[in-house]
Amino acid sequence: MRLVFSGLSHAALISGDHIEVIEVGNRHLYTRLCRSLLSELGEDAIEPFTIWDDEEQELRPGAALLVISDPLNLPWGCSDLTGQLHDHIQNLLMEDEDSRMRFEAMGRELQSLILCLTHQINGCYQFDIEWDVKRYLKAFGCAVQHDQSATYLDNLHRFLDFAYDMRLKKALVFFGLKLYLSEKELLEFYHHALFLKISVLLMEPEIEQGCGIQESKIVIDQQLLESLKSSQTERPSSLQGRFCSNGFGAVSF
Repeated sequence: MRLVFSGLSHAALISGDHIEVIEVGNRHLYTRLCRSLLSELGEDAIEPFTIWDDEEQELRPGAALLVISDPLNLPWGCSDLTGQLHDHIQNLLMEDEDSRMRFEAMGRELQSLILCLTHQINGCYQFDIEWDVKRYLKAFGCAVQHDQSATYLDNLHRFLDFAYDMRLKKALVFFGLKLYLSEKELLEFYHHALFLKISVLLMEPEIEQGCGIQESKIVIDQQLLESLKSSQTERPSSLQGRFCSNGFGAVSF
C-alpha cells in the first residue's frame, strides 16, 4: 500500500514486511499531516493525499487506514474490529461439527428449562426468536478483554492480536507512539507487528538519528527538507510533485 501526500517527494510504503515511519521536525506540517489523515478526506484534506494498493487501485482512506490519534486510548471498541468478532466466532463454530451440535443441544436445554418455569404462571409462553450463537454472544456481552492494570506494551500486543484475529485489512496509523515506549519496548512492538504481518505506519513529531531494525523512514526537518532512511538495502521511491499548492510541501535533494 502506498500513501501519497501531494506535498511530499516520496510515498509512504506501508506493508507487513517493515514498519513505515514519517518523522516531521516541523510541528506545523506535522499537525497538518495528522489532521489530514484523521479527516479521511483524501484529496480534499488540508494536506491532500491518496492511497493506492499493490495493483495501483486507489483506495478510500476510511477503507485503508485505521488512524489511532491517541495511542494511550487504543480503539478496542472500533466497529472494524468488534463488528467482526461475533461473525468470526460463529464461523469457527460452524466449522466444528461437535461444538456446533453441543451448542445447539445446550440451547434447546435452556429453552426447555425456562418453558418449564412458565408452567407455574397462568399464561402460555414461547420463544419467538431462533437461538443462534450471534444472539447469545450479543446478549451476554462477549467482547475482547484488556487489562488496564497490565503494562502499556502488553496491551499494545493484545491489540495487535485482536486486529490479527479479526483479520483487519486496514493499516494501523499511530500518532506519536514512540513517546510512550522505551527503545527496547519499541523493538518488541515491531517484532510482534512484523510476526503477525500487520501493516503499521508511525507518524512521529521528533526526528531520531539512524534507523531501527525493519524500519523505513521519510524524514522531514525543520526547513522542510526531505530524506529517506531505511534498514533495508533498497527502498522503492515514487516520483511526485515537489511542492504542494499550499506552500508547505517538503523537498528532497
